[in-house]
Amino acid sequence: MDMCFLSLVALGLLLPAMDSLFGFHVADKNLDEKRVLATFKSAWQADLSVETRLNRFKAALSDQFGLRDALVSGWAGFYIDTLHTSPVENVFVGKKGWFYFDKWIEDQERGLQNLGQERLAKITQKLLDAQHAAHKIGAYYLVVITRSKGTIYPEFLPAGYESLSSRTSADVLVDFLRMNTDIPIIDFRDPLLELKKTEQVYFHHDTHWTPYSGFYCTQIITKHLQQHVPRFRALLPFEYERRTMQLRDADLLNFAGLPENRPETLPVMLPPDTEKLQYIAIPGKPFDFISPSNFTVGVSGGQEDGLRLLMIRNSFANVLIPYLAEHFSHSVYLWPRNLKDARTQFVRFLLEKPDIVIHQIHDVDLNNNYFD
Repeated sequence: MDMCFLSLVALGLLLPAMDSLFGFHVADKNLDEKRVLATFKSAWQADLSVETRLNRFKAALSDQFGLRDALVSGWAGFYIDTLHTSPVENVFVGKKGWFYFDKWIEDQERGLQNLGQERLAKITQKLLDAQHAAHKIGAYYLVVITRSKGTIYPEFLPAGYESLSSRTSADVLVDFLRMNTDIPIIDFRDPLLELKKTEQVYFHHDTHWTPYSGFYCTQIITKHLQQHVPRFRALLPFEYERRTMQLRDADLLNFAGLPENRPETLPVMLPPDTEKLQYIAIPGKPFDFISPSNFTVGVSGGQEDGLRLLMIRNSFANVLIPYLAEHFSHSVYLWPRNLKDARTQFVRFLLEKPDIVIHQIHDVDLNNNYFD
């Protein structure tokens, strides 16, 4: 009996080493916990100190050991499916299978972090500067505020993380802008709270909202533009076809160490012709109409006589892009790391003379370094 147990232990220790040497286990390229995994190649770069070389080798050994994916996903599955908790600090397993990301972000949504007057004034001034730059070339400037999952679905946050205040940083900013500036602003909080009465607004296992939410919010944007921008013509909702699809958006599973293989069946609205749009993406990166991904930088082929759009955005705009692009002859989508980076890209793409500039701001960016 003892020999049998020892043999199993020895086999368990030998299998990862054998896999590292012979590679009989096919790695899941998508299981990277949403980070860049360390490689042994990086440890052999020239001009590294001994300490740096050893640290890189140690990191590569940790990230590239044999049977890594099977062991990581097995351990994560045990935590999530059996213990109903998360194996990592930045993912929270909420009620009824809802996942949330990062305590710091959720603290903002729960009203534990709000904007001070100094930061509020700083953000407002930067938005006024952007509006002024757009107006100088005759473009209409519109700010849209996207909301995180905890704001729309606070009822599924883990026990002990319930909302403590009804006002978040985004609420403070929206009220201040509306009272003290003429910047047109659309806040999606109330529309999404209304939509969730009849539709699922966010994915269970992903940080982001669903494609149907993107369609719904695009209708709000285009209705606003039709009222304020001459020559803008919006497609009508009945021109789209509603279909049900299996969608695998699950970045929070990947963060936690599980492959994104738990699909959800959700509605998707398809435009009259999904083939006419020509997407310009970062070379070599994947593209899908339902979720154009973080790598989409431009779209052409919408309305032939339509206007031109410049959008400053982040990943929450992925599900807006295919619906917005239908309304423009050409549209450009920039994803800056911060507002300084945005200003550099903004100036470059203003040379394209857009008719409309949409500045999408996600609520969690209000308290990080995006506006610094």
